[in-house]
Amino acid sequence: AARDRRGAGCCAPALQQHTTTQLAIAAVPGAVRLRCNSTGPALRDWSLPHSFEPYYPARALRGQAPGLGLFLVQTVVLGHGGQARAQRQPDGSLQFDFLLPLAP
Repeated sequence: AARDRRGAGCCAPALQQHTTTQLAIAAVPGAVRLRCNSTGPALRDWSLPHSFEPYYPARALRGQAPGLGLFLVQTVVLGHGGQARAQRQPDGSLQFDFLLPLAP
């Protein structure tokens, strides 16, 4: 069940607006993928390239505290040889994918 968790990271806007947030973990060739989809109000298209920057000011313009959440997640993922990306889906939802390689 979704709870109101202010400052909970990429999915916080969806939780606060009572919209749909989906988290999924899947095995993909050579890696594990964690995916967060949100249909709630989130980053605008022009700010997507900056979504992993620490303290990105666009979040403050939406009344959210600019933070380190996505930056820290990306740092951990990249530190383990993985990938992190954010993209807008055709239905307008926002999707974050984090790929972590399997141990050799």
